[in-house]
Amino acid sequence: MSLFLRRKCGDLIGRDVIHAELKNGELFDSPTDLLHCPNEEDEFVYFSGGADENIEVWITQFDESLHFLNDAEKLQEMLPKFRQTAADFVFGQLTYAERSDYQSLLLQLELRFKTIETPRMFQIQFDNRKQRVGESYHNFACELKRLYDKAYPRRPWRVRNEDLVRKFLNGCLNRKVAAQVEYHQSPKTIDHAVYEMVHYLEIFGPPDSNIQPTITQSN
Repeated sequence: MSLFLRRKCGDLIGRDVIHAELKNGELFDSPTDLLHCPNEEDEFVYFSGGADENIEVWITQFDESLHFLNDAEKLQEMLPKFRQTAADFVFGQLTYAERSDYQSLLLQLELRFKTIETPRMFQIQFDNRKQRVGESYHNFACELKRLYDKAYPRRPWRVRNEDLVRKFLNGCLNRKVAAQVEYHQSPKTIDHAVYEMVHYLEIFGPPDSNIQPTITQSN
């Protein structure tokens, strides 16, 4: 019996049809069968149409992960992934013709759920952005720079540096070290601030105190 062997129920190993038997003795006949390997978590997250979800990113990840399937097979895999608002839209508002053609469905999803990006939207995201648990200082800084440049594309370079440094230090989870860096090093750029945060922790290690001093914000 032929099957397409996939690694961790995710990546297809070649396009050649091969003969193999899984450890549990089950055989799969097609790539689609392998999307439902037993004892494996679902490879693709559901899409509910929430404000924190990006339809373009979700479609891209879905498409690239199933690049070995044709459009009809992708459609069969995509339809069960919709939940809540997205499910209401796909099955309640789209016609059968719109949701039975893969490319047509993608177009309708983007028209309905694609986020219209405006400077104001990025300003709000920048203002509310703080370092997440487990997020490196480097990644946090990169995200701040991305949001800032979209929110304030015409700000002078000096103002940009000041705003980014202040936001970075105020948003770091380790506020005590951030306060030490601001007071003793006075970084002029966000990249300098990242370096000083990492350098401080390498030399002194995490602070013992749980006190979180407030960093003075300049006007």
